[in-house]
Amino acid sequence: LPGTPRQVPRPNRPQQEEERPRGVGSGFILTGDGYVMTNAHVVEDASEVLVTLPDKREFKAKIIGADKRTDVAVVKIEATGLPAVKVGDISKLRVGEWVMAIGSPFGLENTVTAGIVSAKQRDTGEYLR
Repeated sequence: LPGTPRQVPRPNRPQQEEERPRGVGSGFILTGDGYVMTNAHVVEDASEVLVTLPDKREFKAKIIGADKRTDVAVVKIEATGLPAVKVGDISKLRVGEWVMAIGSPFGLENTVTAGIVSAKQRDTGEYLR
């Protein structure tokens, strides 16, 4: 998927036989100049974040911001001319409409989950605080 952020192991930590990233996630390129949306838990406590594009190019990313409550983060890579996702208008989304999530959980590629919008602006109480 376009923009696959992942953490790089911190230096001075013992590694197993094969050096593996500490966290792997997926993301979407928001703008052609390198802003990428991912999950906050993917970049949390990372000493370095790498973004791998579908063509296998890798970029070091700077964490622009993260929100733990909604588990969303934005990172920036130094690139131009990238294909960006078209973000929908939440005000046009209706209860009962089909939605889907595309990602790469656990390092898997090209996964899709579908569902139906059951509510908007639901009071989640303490769950999301």
